[in-house]
Amino acid sequence: MLRLTDLPTLRRLAADDDDAAVRDLAGARYRRLLCGLDAQAPPLQTRLDELAVSDDQALLGDVAGQAREPELRLAAIGRLARPE
Repeated sequence: MLRLTDLPTLRRLAADDDDAAVRDLAGARYRRLLCGLDAQAPPLQTRLDELAVSDDQALLGDVAGQAREPELRLAAIGRLARPE
């Protein structure tokens, strides 16, 4: 089974797919990969670049609390409207 690891593709599927189940699965996979919680996660710089295109406060909060690397957590905290 091929598992999708392309962050922009997963982001689009999570936002725009017609099937709610696909949106949910893509969103969960996207968050897991973005946070570096999966062995197939892209390199840190790729994930930092992806984080930079998002203004989704819920996503930023998830990354701030769950990301594996401190650099990614700090980048997310710096973009939160309410960092506390």
